Amino acid sequence: MRGFEELIGRGREHYLWTRHAEIEKLRGQPSRDARINRTYEELVTAREHGRVVRRVFESNGIEPPNLSLLDRWIALLARHAERLEAA
Repeated sequence: MRGFEELIGRGREHYLWTRHAEIEKLRGQPSRDARINRTYEELVTAREHGRVVRRVFESNGIEPPNLSLLDRWIALLARHAERLEAA
């Protein structure tokens, strides 16, 4: 089994397997609303993790990454869910 230290060299392979697993989890949800809710929860969790990462970077004098994309995705998903409910 390949170790964590080899992950950088296997980035593309890891990315594809990760995306495949995420899609399978979404497919396993019983309804469209459940899929939307799961995606929303994962985005919110990612945003919270991102806040921790930013604080660590800042406390070490390193410019933190811009993670505003997560907020935009959350807002987009919320608007999409509202439109589905209105339809």
